[in-house]
Amino acid sequence: MCTLTYLPKLGGGFTLTSSRDESPARAAAHAPQRYVSPSGVLALYAKDPLADGTWLLSSDQGLTLCLLNGGFVKHTAAGPYRHSRGLVPLHYLAYAHAQAFVRDYPFTGLEPFTLIVLDEDRPAEITQITWDGAQVYTKLLPATEACIWSSATLYPPAMQAWRQRLFANWLQGTPAESTHTAIIDFHLFAGQADPENAIRMHRQHVETVSITTVCKAAHTCQMIYRDLVHHKQEQLCLVC
Repeated sequence: MCTLTYLPKLGGGFTLTSSRDESPARAAAHAPQRYVSPSGVLALYAKDPLADGTWLLSSDQGLTLCLLNGGFVKHTAAGPYRHSRGLVPLHYLAYAHAQAFVRDYPFTGLEPFTLIVLDEDRPAEITQITWDGAQVYTKLLPATEACIWSSATLYPPAMQAWRQRLFANWLQGTPAESTHTAIIDFHLFAGQADPENAIRMHRQHVETVSITTVCKAAHTCQMIYRDLVHHKQEQLCLVC
């Protein structure tokens, strides 16, 4: 939800890893399970019990979606909002493609968010959809390049740039075909000298509560979920 990394795999596929920064007092998310979305799509995701939404999912239609809070800059909340942003990935599954979602989805009345879309039908690109509270922006990124995103709600531009450098330095010292455990270690340990802005961050009322990793390859999706508050780990597989 708040830090996301993307690593392409040689020969196709990717590893997508999300660190969720939340209040540790918030009700714990349910570990990943297979659910049927409101539009009838089978998807694998961890569920937030407060709104029945999620921040990262993979579907049997070859979609992997990740939601980050905020748009380009930190905003002032102006709720009440129409519904939780965590429902947006589930709603996306009702649309045929990103262009239809951007054209037809009712964004008005929702808090700003950024949605990252990886579509098996469009393997050459990553679609970034940003709603800033007033306008929708779409950006296409090459799926051959590693990326990191940090939520604007918690990390101002200077901190985002610092985290970009952490990631770039990690990439330089990491083999191209490293296992998913290497990127999980990055999410656990990178930037520890500054705990408030480290990849696994800790502040007075918010901290990294979980890490979710999707390993995608040739019609198979493995999701690894680590609950950092309750020290639990779950692994599930979805055949797409």
